[in-house]
Amino acid sequence: MPKYPRPIGPYSAYRRAGNLVFLAGQIGINPDTGELEEGVENQTLRAIKNIANILAEIGLGLDDVVKTTVFLKDISDYPKVNEVYSRFFGEPFPARSAVAVSDLPKGALVEIEVVALIGDIREEVGKGLELFKEGRFYESHEYWEKAFRKSKGAMREFFSGIVNVDAALLKYNEGNVKGALINFKKARDKIGAMFPDHDVIREIGRTVDMLEKGEKPDFGPLFESVERVVKESLNAID
Repeated sequence: MPKYPRPIGPYSAYRRAGNLVFLAGQIGINPDTGELEEGVENQTLRAIKNIANILAEIGLGLDDVVKTTVFLKDISDYPKVNEVYSRFFGEPFPARSAVAVSDLPKGALVEIEVVALIGDIREEVGKGLELFKEGRFYESHEYWEKAFRKSKGAMREFFSGIVNVDAALLKYNEGNVKGALINFKKARDKIGAMFPDHDVIREIGRTVDMLEKGEKPDFGPLFESVERVVKESLNAID
């Protein structure tokens, strides 16, 4: 089943122009039923989900949105729409316009269109590495997920493995050794598919062995090997 309503007229769901992507306005149509959701809150939620699914198809996310325009059938619905909207867009917030209109397609109560920016993967990877070295794993996780979404093939699998490293360290810091082990093993397999002989594989294996024995790992060598493999991955980015 489609994850967003397909265009039914002479327009595209999205078009890319340079490093910008322009999405057609989305209303609250459920792509599974072809029908509008009930109420302005549900229509807003569905419209944003449709936008997110279009962006995901091209390797982007809502955090890549830089401009939104909200069209309202009734301007008094603005607080309700804003409450739902604020669940999905955080700082730095996209620029936004909101206008009341006389009518919308299919009798919709709200329509939202967005412009997204395709960032430079190298910059995102570099920022992720900087945050990783500072131990800010939540933040580095976000930047490396961006790189994951925009990559393909072996590189996509590699960044998925790097995300697993972050997840493993977060789990460990939470005292969840089992969760840490699961993510470290996933990271070893995924990173190893692209760098099978890299020392990062040895360091992840050493960490797994220590955790399985109930020992406290020294993460220093692991951090250093992750930094090296991430820097080497930049040479393989198209």
